[in-house]
Amino acid sequence: MGRELKRVALDFDFELGETWTGYLNPHYKRCPACDGSGATEYLRRLNAWIGEMIYPLSYGGKGNKELQAFFRKICKEDEHTLLSLGSSGVFRVLRVLREAAGEPEGWGWCETCKGDGIDPSAKEAYEAWEPTQPPEGPGWQLWQTVSEGGPVSPVCQTAEELTEWMIADGYDPAGAKAFVHGPGWCTSMVAIPGKGIVVDGVTAEAYFEGK
Repeated sequence: MGRELKRVALDFDFELGETWTGYLNPHYKRCPACDGSGATEYLRRLNAWIGEMIYPLSYGGKGNKELQAFFRKICKEDEHTLLSLGSSGVFRVLRVLREAAGEPEGWGWCETCKGDGIDPSAKEAYEAWEPTQPPEGPGWQLWQTVSEGGPVSPVCQTAEELTEWMIADGYDPAGAKAFVHGPGWCTSMVAIPGKGIVVDGVTAEAYFEGK
């Protein structure tokens, strides 16, 4: 649920919920050996297993309290911090385990693409491409950053109008105001220190405002 504020032209018209075409590299071609994952089958299965063990059912996993406690200990993270990291939490656990086993960086990467998931025949054109931004202007628009990025709100004429739209769409009122008039960017989830809770990034903006 990562969100970003963009200033765009008032007449900017792009389908909401879709990834902005200027962020989609037309030269992308999946590595045929790993289907674009950049990893061997064993590493993919290991990643999936760690995710299932870290996250309880409410987060889409199976959960295992003993393994969760072990992973938190070796990663030096508390429960809510590790959960708030999302997929980065899985990679952190995997990195610690790899280092403890004495395996080098790059262990488990696909031998064909060396871990980047791109067909080697398309890599040169892929890396030479540069993304384009939407047309700039005085408009205010909310974008998601979960994928490459794309608009999720209509273009608003003022910051207040966008704030009102966010509140009507279900965002926390105080968080929406702090987000629009503050950093204009937030991550998907945030662990609130000392509260023992994990909330969406927009809601967290009200807590961290001025801090």
